[in-house]
Amino acid sequence: MISNDVVCRSQTLSLCKTLPLINNINSSFSFRRSSLPIKPFKTRVQLKITSSELKWEKERNETEEKVDINKDNINHNVEEFLLGSEEDEAMVPSQEFCLKAHIPNTQKYMDMYKRSIEEPSEFWSEIASSEFYWKKEWNHNQAFNENLDITKGNINIEVANYPNSGRCWEIVDKYKVSVFFTAPTLIRSLMRDGDQHVRRYSRTSLRVLGSAGEPINPTAWRWFYKVVGDSRCPISDTWWQTETGAAMITPIPGAWPLKPGSATFPFFGVKAVIVDEEGKEIEGEGNGYLCIKGSWPGALRTLYGDHERYETTYFKQFPGYYFTGDGCIRDKDGYFWITGRVDDVLNVSGHRIGTAEVESALVSHSHCAEAAVIGIDHEVKGQSIHAFVTLVEGVPQSEELRESLKQTIRTQIGAFAAPDKIHWANELPKTRSGKILRRVLRKIASKQLDEIGDTSTLADPTVLDQLIAQIDS
Repeated sequence: MISNDVVCRSQTLSLCKTLPLINNINSSFSFRRSSLPIKPFKTRVQLKITSSELKWEKERNETEEKVDINKDNINHNVEEFLLGSEEDEAMVPSQEFCLKAHIPNTQKYMDMYKRSIEEPSEFWSEIASSEFYWKKEWNHNQAFNENLDITKGNINIEVANYPNSGRCWEIVDKYKVSVFFTAPTLIRSLMRDGDQHVRRYSRTSLRVLGSAGEPINPTAWRWFYKVVGDSRCPISDTWWQTETGAAMITPIPGAWPLKPGSATFPFFGVKAVIVDEEGKEIEGEGNGYLCIKGSWPGALRTLYGDHERYETTYFKQFPGYYFTGDGCIRDKDGYFWITGRVDDVLNVSGHRIGTAEVESALVSHSHCAEAAVIGIDHEVKGQSIHAFVTLVEGVPQSEELRESLKQTIRTQIGAFAAPDKIHWANELPKTRSGKILRRVLRKIASKQLDEIGDTSTLADPTVLDQLIAQIDS
């Protein structure tokens, strides 16, 4: 079957990463903000699936507080499923979406995943030759790059969110964008601008939303899902690294319920494990270091000119595993929750806490649009917490609001996690790909301004001057 969807990606991501959708293939045209207008470029890509018609059930088990999906029963009415508490909520894809997606039922997927781990050669051979296959109609000599990958059928639109805050949604409506893939930092920025800029446009062409680059906090996830996606578009919140070559932990839209902030489960063939500080695998629920066991297609093989550093960085700390450098929690249902870089873990008065957890608590406050947390050396506590906070548009800065933000953290995490200092920031220092430069914030908070270092990757260098001017406010 052929589709003419358009994939829209914000300018905050510089590389094309294909969403892991076993779904209709996207084909239309592409433009760049700095380019002259171009004519539509068409490529036909066909996907053949041999699986039978999909049937779904949305069922709630009150006693175990989980969502089961079973192919033998169908409930056409409920699109959103809430578990016992908001923290446990799960979003179930609509029947309409599931019928359009070429996704087997949950048990079928789990069986396929198990086989991809136990019999990888046979599994991928079958995927390539019989279960489903790509039929491409294109000239093998035709050049392409990461922004126009005609082998995948993905055409990407890159736009800036100016001259107004509704720019993204204007593009979505104008070009009938079906997949909107961006970074959490832009999602939080769009939240800050307010819902009214989103709701001015229909966005009815949107089919799937995507997030990557850093963990997305549940508050931003819910806004993305409910406001941008009108509670009907699944979110593919992927975890991967440049080094992994592809998405490693990712939702398969339509295959199972989504939990706000969770990257869900490993992709086919990926043996994701959580280990403790001694390198022992943690079974079931647990909190530790995310590692990959065994090899996978696309893994990096060396660092150019420095193979010793490659071995030391990725394999020395936990022998026998690829160490991702990220912390991870696995909940009672087996969902993976990425907690951020382990070198972003703070040690405050003997308490170890990730910066992402504190940032998530801050952003849950109704007046906070975005936050970045860093640790500063402290002679008594080991480290003190400093937070840089960007407020929702129109909200005034005040000492009362600072205290309210601290109280939110005390309530959600504990008194030990309350920041020693909250700095107001009109904007946060970000790279062109949307990453927050926390090392820069650390130097500003420590007033080591002559040690800020290289800032050539900043998207907007003027942000530094604003932050330095505000540091004592």
